[in-house]
Amino acid sequence: MRWPSRWTSTAPDAFGEEGHPFAPNTHDHTNHACRIGNMLAADLSLFDAALAGSVLGVDENTDLLDGIPEEYIGPMIRYISCHEVGHCLGLQHNMAASTIRKLSDVHSGEWGDEATSGSVMDYIAANINYELGAEQGPYATPTVGPYDRWAIAYGYGPESELETLLKRSSEPDLIYLSQMEMNSGSDPRNMTWDNGANNLNFCESRLGLVNDLRSKLVSDIVDDGESWALVRRRYQNMLGTQVQCLSIASRWIGGTFSNNDFKSEGGRSAIEDVPADQQRRALNLIIDNSFDEDAFGLSPDLVRHFGKEYWWDSAGTSEMMADPSFTVHDMIGGVQATAMTFVMNPGTLRRVYDNEYRTAGQKDAFTLAELVNTVSESIWKGADKGAISSFDRNLQREHTDRLITLALMDRSTSPAMRTISNLAVLELENIRDTAKANSSGDQYTAAHLASIVRRIDKTLDAAYVVNR
Repeated sequence: MRWPSRWTSTAPDAFGEEGHPFAPNTHDHTNHACRIGNMLAADLSLFDAALAGSVLGVDENTDLLDGIPEEYIGPMIRYISCHEVGHCLGLQHNMAASTIRKLSDVHSGEWGDEATSGSVMDYIAANINYELGAEQGPYATPTVGPYDRWAIAYGYGPESELETLLKRSSEPDLIYLSQMEMNSGSDPRNMTWDNGANNLNFCESRLGLVNDLRSKLVSDIVDDGESWALVRRRYQNMLGTQVQCLSIASRWIGGTFSNNDFKSEGGRSAIEDVPADQQRRALNLIIDNSFDEDAFGLSPDLVRHFGKEYWWDSAGTSEMMADPSFTVHDMIGGVQATAMTFVMNPGTLRRVYDNEYRTAGQKDAFTLAELVNTVSESIWKGADKGAISSFDRNLQREHTDRLITLALMDRSTSPAMRTISNLAVLELENIRDTAKANSSGDQYTAAHLASIVRRIDKTLDAAYVVNR
C-alpha cells in the first residue's frame, strides 16, 4: 500500500513499503493509539460499586459473570469489538457521535435495539441510569450507528452513489467531529467518556451517583471480611469520575459548536454559539463540585477507614508506597487546582472574550467579566469575616496564584491578553481589600490572609514595572 504523500514518512516501514507516520504503532502487537479499554475499566469499577451499594436495582435472579451482570459485560465486549473492527476498516475516532440521543429517551423503558450513538468510534461512557429515566436502558450502544453505516457505504460502496451519500452529510445522526479538533477546538460535543445529547445531564447524573456511593463506602460497599483498602481505592476511583465530569463541563465555557458543512442553500454556518445559559450551567457545576469543600464527601470517619495493602505487583506498587495517613489536603487541593485550570486558563478566558464580539447585542450574553467575577465571588464569599477552613485557604491561595500569573503575563503582543491581565489586576485589588477586612483571631486565617496581602502587594508593584 502507498499512502498519500502528505502522510508519508521518510523511511520505509517494516514491510518495505512507504511508511505511514503511525506505522510504528500499527506494526506492533500492542495497540498504542486506541485507549478505549482504559476508561471503560474505570466505569466498570464504578458500576461494581453501584451494585454493592444497591443503587442499580439489580435483583438476585440476574445472571452474573465474575460478579457483574452479563447484560453489562456482554454489550461492552460487543461495543469494543465493533470499535476496533471499525479501525481495521479505516474509520477514525468520532468523539461527537454519542450526542445524537437524549439519555431520558434511552432510559424511558421503551428503547429497543436501536443504536444509542451515531458511531461505535466514539469513546462512550457506560450508560448507567442514575435518575435519568424510568428504566435502565442499554449499558452500551446495541449496534453500529448510522454514521458507521454511512461512512462505510461511502468508503466501500459504488462510486455512482457517492454524490447521493455526500448530500446527507448535514443530517444530525451523521455528526462527525475529528478527534484532532479536541486539542484545539472548543465544541462541547467533541468529548470523550461522556454520553447523551447534552453531556451536562450526564455529568449531573454521574456526580449524583458518586455522592450517593461515597455515603455508603464504609457501611455497605465493603463487605465483612474485605480489606479496608477497598475504601481508599473506591474513593479514589470516584474522585477520578468527579474530575472527568469537571473536564467535560469545562468545554462549554467559551465553547462553540462546529459544523463541517460546505456552502449550500439553507446550510449551516461553520460556527454556532453555545447558549449563555448552558455556559453558566457548566460553570456552576464546576464551582459546586470542586470549590465547595462539601463536594468531596469527606468526613473524619471515612478517612479513618482509608486502609492500604502491601503487594509487590504492578497494581499494588503505587498503593504500597502511599502514606498510610491519607493526604487529604494535597489530594483535594490537587482537584481544586485542576478545576481552576479548567475555568481560568488563558485559552478559555480568551475564547470567552472573543466570543463576546460574536454575541454582542444578544440578550444576557456570557462575558469574560462575568466569568472572572463569578469565580472570585464563589471562592472569597465570607472571607472578610470569621475563620477560614483549611480547604478554603488552599483554594484561595490557588486562586490568588492564578490571578498573579495572569496579571504578570506579557501584554505587549496580544490585545486579548492585555484585557485579561487588567481584569486579573482588578480582582487582586478586590481580594486584597477583602483580606484586610478580616479581623479574625484564628491564627491559621490570620497567617493565610497576611500572606495573601503581601503577595498581592508585591505582584501589583511588579506588574506595574513589567507592563508600564
